Amino acid sequence: MAAIHYSALNHAKREIRLLTVRSGSTGDRIDCSLTHVSLTNLSTYSALSYVWGNPEERAPITIEGAIVLVTKKLWIALRSLRSETEDLTVWVDAVCINQTDVLGRNEQVAMMGDIYASATSVLIWIGEADDTSNVAFDLMPGIVDGTVNPRMHSESGDFYFGLSGRPWCNRVWTMQELALATHDPMVICGSRSVCWSTFVGAWKVIAKVLFTEMGHVRYLGHQETIGNIEVLSKIKLDLLEDLRRHVREMGGGSLRQLLISSRTSEASQAKDRIYALRAMLRKNDRASIAIDYRKPIAVVYAEAMAHIFSIGDGPDFLSDCGQGDRSNLGGIPSTTPKDGIRVWR
Repeated sequence: MAAIHYSALNHAKREIRLLTVRSGSTGDRIDCSLTHVSLTNLSTYSALSYVWGNPEERAPITIEGAIVLVTKKLWIALRSLRSETEDLTVWVDAVCINQTDVLGRNEQVAMMGDIYASATSVLIWIGEADDTSNVAFDLMPGIVDGTVNPRMHSESGDFYFGLSGRPWCNRVWTMQELALATHDPMVICGSRSVCWSTFVGAWKVIAKVLFTEMGHVRYLGHQETIGNIEVLSKIKLDLLEDLRRHVREMGGGSLRQLLISSRTSEASQAKDRIYALRAMLRKNDRASIAIDYRKPIAVVYAEAMAHIFSIGDGPDFLSDCGQGDRSNLGGIPSTTPKDGIRVWR
């Protein structure tokens, strides 16, 4: 097996690498190439939002003729996304960033917000199909337009309530990838796909039905009707949609707000708890968080806390903090919120 041969990027021109996945049938090896483009020019590409998965589980693809091992999760996603007739040009962090070049990685990670915002489409790969997903995806457009009654199809509710078991919903990086997508992202599960607005819209209809039956709603007027209620219970999908809407409408949030919003999301490296949120900060705040994977974890969090206090959010942030055992977190300051760091292993 060979390592990917990376040619140098011109950071002054804001260059990135794109992976071209050549067309092929299901049984064909995944054959790819890498090219450079500049974000200062209009380029047509998709950006993949997915979860790396277990780094020990790998499968082969070819890049420029060399056999390269990628995580099994990425291999499955590329195999499913590949067309039989057209090449797919996509930005994939694990491959398009030279993970062994720390300085280059710092530059590319700092550009990730712009990479997803500049993409022609963001492809959200939530995983392979299960017992409920195919039916649920097929019904989503009809649920949104009112031609399908969700009460008649329990698979839809079961699918949404099972979303918390899909790693994509629980990763801190995917929050950024969703929130910063300029166009309506495409949600893909196995062989089925719908746009994000339909994915969320179907859930909102289902939630009104299910939570009304559970009594977890508040009526907004005198008439007790489905169209006249506010749902009081939320699942992770609601929080992701609220974050996307807030970032798009307000141009970003504060680090304190984002840390609280992401407290149930996970990261493979503790530094990514801060770095994955940087692009969702308000524009004037982003310069305060410099991405540098050479820094010790304690320094990254000390600088983040200094920023939070510098804009006056310190006292409120401390009020959200709790105590707990952080002996495995490599020196993270004790002022980190108890639920703010969840390291995936």
